[in-house]
Amino acid sequence: MQRKPLALLAALLWASTLSAAEKPLSPDAFAALTLGRTLGYARAGETIYGTETYFRDRRVIWSFEGEACRSGHWYASATGEICFIYPPDDTPQCWKFFLKNDRLRARYSGSPSTELYEVSDHPGQTCPGFGS
Repeated sequence: MQRKPLALLAALLWASTLSAAEKPLSPDAFAALTLGRTLGYARAGETIYGTETYFRDRRVIWSFEGEACRSGHWYASATGEICFIYPPDDTPQCWKFFLKNDRLRARYSGSPSTELYEVSDHPGQTCPGFGS
């Protein structure tokens, strides 16, 4: 009879560990981790998908690998997601960011199966006309 309480306790501890591991970063934590960095992102097991440089005032420069750079900014949505806008397209692209083993993982809100992983710190992007 005493196994049930122990099994229940073990299940609750396991569930709380999972939920803590899956807690998205707050916007302030995201800003602190990214400010001044240029990060390369990839899909699981693939080569670099794109890079993003993070500046003060939540400004960013994104470039898909091998394509032109796009200047934009990010903001925190009402639900705590990190949303990026790259004019002239003003459609927000919202993500939840997680930290695991000192690396970022991003899950796209428009498609939860779309995830990008931080794979590298780049010294900088080559973006003609952006001064970087």
